[in-house]
Amino acid sequence: MPRFPTRKVSQERMDALFAERGVWARIHDGQLTSEPIAKATAPSRTYPNAVSQIIKHRDADGNHLVTTHRIISDDDDEQVHHWHGKDILIDGIRLTVA
Repeated sequence: MPRFPTRKVSQERMDALFAERGVWARIHDGQLTSEPIAKATAPSRTYPNAVSQIIKHRDADGNHLVTTHRIISDDDDEQVHHWHGKDILIDGIRLTVA
């Protein structure tokens, strides 16, 4: 997979990009597949009985479009405690949170 040039943006800008591009809706309605990175899954330091995950989201062609971080309950209900965007690919440039 090619390495794309990277540019840092604030979390506020990343949040705005996710909203403008409908990323959360595409994740929730299944347009993007979600794959937690096993090596990046660990117990949460902030929430007891929860795990921290880094998740790659891909389109139907398998292209990695965005990465998110979430903290979910470590039980069957998988309650989401926290979820934010970490990076997004736009026009061949990967924007990542500073």
